[in-house]
Amino acid sequence: MVLHSGPFRGVNPLVTLVSVVLMVAFISFAILFPQATTELIDRGRTYVTFYFNWWYVGLAASFLIFLLGLAFSKYGSLKLGQEHEKPEFGYFTWFAMLYAAGQGIGIIFWSIAEPIMHLSHGTPFSSAVGNGEAADVAMRLAYFHWGLNAWAIYCIVALALALMAYRYGKPLSIRYTLYPILGEKVNGWIGNLIDIIAVFATLFGIATSLGLGVQQINSGLNYL
Repeated sequence: MVLHSGPFRGVNPLVTLVSVVLMVAFISFAILFPQATTELIDRGRTYVTFYFNWWYVGLAASFLIFLLGLAFSKYGSLKLGQEHEKPEFGYFTWFAMLYAAGQGIGIIFWSIAEPIMHLSHGTPFSSAVGNGEAADVAMRLAYFHWGLNAWAIYCIVALALALMAYRYGKPLSIRYTLYPILGEKVNGWIGNLIDIIAVFATLFGIATSLGLGVQQINSGLNYL
């Protein structure tokens, strides 16, 4: 169910309520039990790093290969909008917004700080520190995190959302990126579950970005 009138038009009450309750519960637990939360997240991150790194590397590479094939195929010229529509922004403006709002702070700071940190502290993928091997591993990770593989992940989501919303007129919601596969099932509980998972994925993604930003600001203030 989606509200179609009033100030909350377009809001799904069930998805919103469940997402808010789960987020408040998680955030409250993190505030009340910071040590336990830190240990829990650290164990989960370590487990994923050691046992599923192949999945992330393979998935990102698959996305990149798929997008390259898509770009050079007949679908590469498909307009992400109606046939009569013209782009609202030019390429220069679009790229400026992309870097300024999407990746600016990361590329300016962390694309340099990350390989230096890996060189001096090591990584889960190599025990080498401060030598040529450590530098090679550090740069490979930096290219993976900030190179074409990372952009491919963003592009997959952006293309799916844009295609369904602006070409086929579906609501701008993650559930409708799976409409070609699930059909009208996305309007039921399956779609609600997809949106709730998307909310949590966004929450942790934003928390990571904001957390790194807070570390930067805190380090700068301490230095001053």
